[in-house]
Amino acid sequence: MRVALLNLISTPAAVLPTLGLELAMGLSSEDPMVERHPSEPYDAYLSVYAPDGTFARRLALGQIPPHRRGFFLVSKLLEPFGFQENHLVVAHRVPRSLTGRSGDVAEPVELPDGLDYGFFRAYVQYAYPGSGGAHGGLVYEIPHRFNEPLEGRPSPVVLTFTTKIVLSDVVSTSIVLIHCSTDPGYTATAHYAYAIHAGDGSRVAVGQCAVPAFAVRVLDLRALIPHDAVLQTRDPQDGLSHFCLYGICEDAAVAVLVLNLAPALNGVSIEHTHPTQGYLMPFVAEDRQRLKRQAVAAWRDLIQAALNGGGG
Repeated sequence: MRVALLNLISTPAAVLPTLGLELAMGLSSEDPMVERHPSEPYDAYLSVYAPDGTFARRLALGQIPPHRRGFFLVSKLLEPFGFQENHLVVAHRVPRSLTGRSGDVAEPVELPDGLDYGFFRAYVQYAYPGSGGAHGGLVYEIPHRFNEPLEGRPSPVVLTFTTKIVLSDVVSTSIVLIHCSTDPGYTATAHYAYAIHAGDGSRVAVGQCAVPAFAVRVLDLRALIPHDAVLQTRDPQDGLSHFCLYGICEDAAVAVLVLNLAPALNGVSIEHTHPTQGYLMPFVAEDRQRLKRQAVAAWRDLIQAALNGGGG
């Protein structure tokens, strides 16, 4: 297995100053699967990208000792860069036992087959400045080859379903699209198309968004969903309007996060999407991919028809 040590354990995250949020990340030296790797020191790094997707700098975050966790206030670390727009960072952990194999952790090296560092997820947290501890967080990671061409395999396809869209006088929802790769020479642009539906199935909005490589885009659903649709679907008891979003991307793997925000309350809730039909998919990978691509094709036709002014 030939892989850069930086890519063994990495998690991309969106820095979101336009939403007024601060980002922090938690990293551990423990193997979450317990039996694969004994706890050891890990060197932590943070790759920083400018809002246009160009690589800015890699920061050394220091060492995470065995049986310990490190918590990093990423937004504070990025203040010297002065970025005012949303942008990407990628957190990396490199096992100290492997650093002797390469003088540069970013250069590919040959490692034993079956060396498994999957599920070494990072904790990603968002909060409003000075919120006194109110925050939203989740855990995730990407594989050591992400958005890289794999011989004999089709290009990645993203199929998004979420029912977490909530709008009111206090709460708003933003969809965060993160597009990156473990290949530093990656230059593709991801094209994400979406439709938004009310609880009765009626479509209230449709659109598409281009996300350059190593960049972040935010869909503000308060701006995308017509105000009349929000009023018509508002619950008279709690004042909330609920919607569903369906999204597809056929030319890249894009991480999709759902942020429900209540700035006046310093409230943040964050989810990554997981389609409910995933629990009902066939066990055989080929069958899952076939059904997924059929679903993507169906949604592509519906969304494209809506974008062209037709379809219901």
